[in-house]
Amino acid sequence: MLYFTAAPFVINSEGAEVLGYIGLFSYDLNTKKSEHLDSELLGERVGQEKITYTKDYLKVDYKGYGPGQDFSEYPEEERVTYLQLDEDFLNFHVVKK
Repeated sequence: MLYFTAAPFVINSEGAEVLGYIGLFSYDLNTKKSEHLDSELLGERVGQEKITYTKDYLKVDYKGYGPGQDFSEYPEEERVTYLQLDEDFLNFHVVKK
């Protein structure tokens, strides 16, 4: 039996970039294996807040940096991204950012 979940993750390059993503994963209870199915970039140095599942959509509330805001501060600009799940739950795509 497959279970699906969405989770935030961060990729830190060797440079100064710290990129925040939302990832879609499956977990097979029989084989005990997890698989990364899809991901969407949220932005650089974002503050993760909340992921909400509603019918065929994921709503991701997070904070990003506003114009002129210094990266030494915590991100303050509230943002929302809506991701629509495909029928098979193996992919998603941005419908509103």
